[in-house]
Amino acid sequence: PILAPVVETFKGLTTYSQSEIDAAVLASLFTVFMESEDGAGLDAVDPADETTDTSAAWDQKLGSGLVVGLNPGEKISIADPSRPNQAFDDFVVALLRQIGAAIGMPYEMLVMHFRASYSASRAAIMMAWKYFRYRRTFISRRFCQPIYEEWLREAVSMGRVVAPGFFDDPMIRRAYCGAMWTGDGPGALDPHREAQGVRERLDINLTTLQEETLMYNGGDYAANLQQRHREIALSPAGAEPTGSELTPPDDIDDERM
Repeated sequence: PILAPVVETFKGLTTYSQSEIDAAVLASLFTVFMESEDGAGLDAVDPADETTDTSAAWDQKLGSGLVVGLNPGEKISIADPSRPNQAFDDFVVALLRQIGAAIGMPYEMLVMHFRASYSASRAAIMMAWKYFRYRRTFISRRFCQPIYEEWLREAVSMGRVVAPGFFDDPMIRRAYCGAMWTGDGPGALDPHREAQGVRERLDINLTTLQEETLMYNGGDYAANLQQRHREIALSPAGAEPTGSELTPPDDIDDERM
């Protein structure tokens, strides 16, 4: 399991957090102890005496501007657990950073909280995205692809899918079984700034529109282009969207929609 290296740390963190919560609740109760030399407390009451009403004697409460007279030898001791613990947040953050490092997850992504600059936050997302892609590739190759190939083989053998040469040549069968497994993209912290970066990468031919669409939201650029042409055709006269000219490639087929 992914969390196997940090299970014990998670368990200790849970126990520590619960202990701090209990201590904070105790501190909010403002507990006061009564110390006396004979152990009688505020009133000399014998708990074993059934004829004495002990509820009134032992149920003592603090009041606003209340003055309570103490017997000789008695004094007040106030419980001060020093809670909430001022070092609690720093200690928990340190543990979470260790947990994130152990499972390959940046701290910001682990707690879903970004307090650093744009560059630092985006670097955390990109580092986490490398880990996500690794896990996605592992699942698609070991789980999704074998199931798809078994389904396709059964469909071809039953005649539901026509695939000439599927059982005759392993290379042809491999071509039929070829698939690209995609999912959601990493998202964008600043869409405008990242769109400028995409435009610059396209200008120097470091990437393609299909790759950028796939990385942005897991979509299909050709299908998006077809849909944009349909939207422009359906828009009212004079209200066509402005921007880059849309020129669909000749090989785009509507069946891909």
